[in-house]
Amino acid sequence: MRSSNGINSRPVVSQKCLKSSSALLSVSGPEPCRGLGAVLLGELTLSTVLTLLIIPPMLSLLEHTLEKDRLHNQDLKSRPGLAEAAE
Repeated sequence: MRSSNGINSRPVVSQKCLKSSSALLSVSGPEPCRGLGAVLLGELTLSTVLTLLIIPPMLSLLEHTLEKDRLHNQDLKSRPGLAEAAE
């Protein structure tokens, strides 16, 4: 984009912003790059913790609860007197 005076009006992106490793780990560089790097690093850390430490136990609890309900329903259906009372 050129303005009427012939000067490019589009902001120039720093090379450090384009390199993910330097944007995440570099202390020097423009302020927006450091802020963006901190946000990305925090987001990656949080998603890793959720994926590895929180979600598997929650799925295990859910599976255990569903299996317990399934066995309970099978038990009710196998008893002739309780099947009619449960429905």
